[in-house]
Amino acid sequence: MNNQSIKKITTTSILVAVAVVFDLIVRYTPGLNISMPNGGSPFGISMVPLVIIALIYGIPYGIIGGVIFGFVNFLLDGYGFHWASLLLDYVVAFGIIGLSGLFKGGLKSWKQTLFAIMLAGFLRYIIHGLSGVIIYADYTPPGKTPFFYSFILYNLPYMAATTFISAVILLLIRKKLNDILDESQML
Repeated sequence: MNNQSIKKITTTSILVAVAVVFDLIVRYTPGLNISMPNGGSPFGISMVPLVIIALIYGIPYGIIGGVIFGFVNFLLDGYGFHWASLLLDYVVAFGIIGLSGLFKGGLKSWKQTLFAIMLAGFLRYIIHGLSGVIIYADYTPPGKTPFFYSFILYNLPYMAATTFISAVILLLIRKKLNDILDESQML
C-alpha cells in the first residue's frame, strides 16, 4: 500500500469520525435534537464531511465513507423496525451520498460544491422516501397514500432542511478547506 492510499484511507476515516461526532452533537444538544417520530433530523449536518470525502477523493471513497457512517449511525441510532431499514435508511441512504463525487475536485468552485451537496441531499431523500413507501407503509395515517406521506409529509421537510443547512455550512467553509487541502497536498 503506497503513501497516497494510506492518506486517502486515513482522511476518509477521520471525516467519517467527524460525521459521527456531528451526529452525536446534534442528537444530544437541546434545541438541535429535534427528530421525526421514526428517525430523521432537520439538523443532519453529518452529510457535510461525507460530501467532503466525495469531493476530495471521488465516488469510491465517498461511497465507502457513507456506508461506514451509515452502519455506525445505525448502531448508535437504534431505529430500524425491519432488516431492510438497515439497508435502505442507513447503508444505501448514506452510501449514495458518495455519488456527489461526480463533482470530484468541486471544492474549488462554489457552484460545483453546491451541486454536490444538493445531489447528495436529493439522492438521500429519494432513498428515505422509497424506504417509507416500501417498509413503513403500515405507518401511513388514514386518508394518505404511502407515497404522499413518505415523500412529501415525512421525508421532504427534514431532508430539505438538512440539505439547506449542510449547503450553507459547506459553502461557508469551502475556501478555508481548500487552503488547508492545498497546504497539505491532499488534492
